[in-house]
Amino acid sequence: MTVPRAATDDEKGALTKRIANERIVILFKLAEQNLEARPELSNEYAKLIRELAMHYRIKLAKRLSSHICRGCGAFLEPGISASVRVIAKQRLRIYTCNSCSTQKKVYY
Repeated sequence: MTVPRAATDDEKGALTKRIANERIVILFKLAEQNLEARPELSNEYAKLIRELAMHYRIKLAKRLSSHICRGCGAFLEPGISASVRVIAKQRLRIYTCNSCSTQKKVYY
């Protein structure tokens, strides 16, 4: 008969980070769904995503981080809450937040 062993600190940390990642993905989907109907709710979801990532020290994927304003924490969606300029020669997109005018450069 084997005795169940306690989880180590590394296993606990990996589990909490995995759960936090799942929550981040869920919040991102909710922010996308509610953007046109309730933009203030989408902004709150974006702030929660940022807080979760900072608290658990998770690096957000480029797809997620490019949709969150660094200045005010708003959810950025081209044409709705942000304007976008594309500079093809530099392979660069510049998102400008409509609420705080902060610019975010994303290379592609």
